[in-house]
Amino acid sequence: MDSVYWFLDQTHIVVTGITGITFLYTRSAHVAFFIVGGVACNTFAKLSKKIIRQDRPYTAVKDATSGVPVLKTSAEGSSRHPRKVKKTYGMPSTHSTSIAFFMTYIALSLPPFQRSLTNSAIVDMLMLLGTLAWGVAIMWSRIYLGYHTWQQVAVGGAIGFCGGALWRFLWNAVVLPRSLESPLQQIVDQGFAILGC
Repeated sequence: MDSVYWFLDQTHIVVTGITGITFLYTRSAHVAFFIVGGVACNTFAKLSKKIIRQDRPYTAVKDATSGVPVLKTSAEGSSRHPRKVKKTYGMPSTHSTSIAFFMTYIALSLPPFQRSLTNSAIVDMLMLLGTLAWGVAIMWSRIYLGYHTWQQVAVGGAIGFCGGALWRFLWNAVVLPRSLESPLQQIVDQGFAILGC
């Protein structure tokens, strides 16, 4: 089970990697729009964290010299991961913000909210449930690993959910009806051309 928690702890690398590979492979304006929304939502959460300034949760950690348990914030070292040091505040959880944004945007891009790409209701439902389960598991791991309280995860998740829903709404209600996808795609294509890709 520790390997599962280790994997969930590394999700920032996994999610960023999958997103980057998807963008490089598709060179899609829609994926670029999605990335910009995710960065904007996460930036909002990081700025909120600096304003709110709420510490991370306290955990019992054995003192290195005396062996006596002492309470420390997870910024000082977690009992489950003593080498992991978190130097930022805890409210809201930016991991939860990011994954809730991704989970919400992707879920709203799948049936029943959008047209099916697979023509299989079972595959569509499995993709939706898999997206939701992965997102919830990642957010729950932030509490289990001692990095955040449930309140910090809930607020981060709420920010990400609202951001993902708003960003998907903007794509459907502004970008597509105003035929802005082609100009956005030209910008993406020009960016890749400048890079020589």
